[in-house]
Amino acid sequence: MKQSACLVCLLPLLGLVPVHAQLYSVTDLGTLGGSSSSAWGINTGGTIVGVAKITGNTISDAFSYSGGVMTDLGTLGGPGSQAFGINDGGTIVGSSATPSFD
Repeated sequence: MKQSACLVCLLPLLGLVPVHAQLYSVTDLGTLGGSSSSAWGINTGGTIVGVAKITGNTISDAFSYSGGVMTDLGTLGGPGSQAFGINDGGTIVGSSATPSFD
């Protein structure tokens, strides 16, 4: 896959595809009180899901971010959860530990 990515990156430099200027913006989504967060999925409605450290940085919980608000999705009773993706219907896929790690 890295070879394909490198070839795609070189195509504009070789003049093989048209190049247009792009403008992107970055939005700080915040955290759930901890020191970091990572976004792993977004749907066409702009809802973002991922994982963020909670207060004290002891564990990470899944989150959903929409309308400027990050919401902790909680766990299944165990320590931590993660959200990997979200579809256009709002269904989130992820993982969570249970109290007994079943």
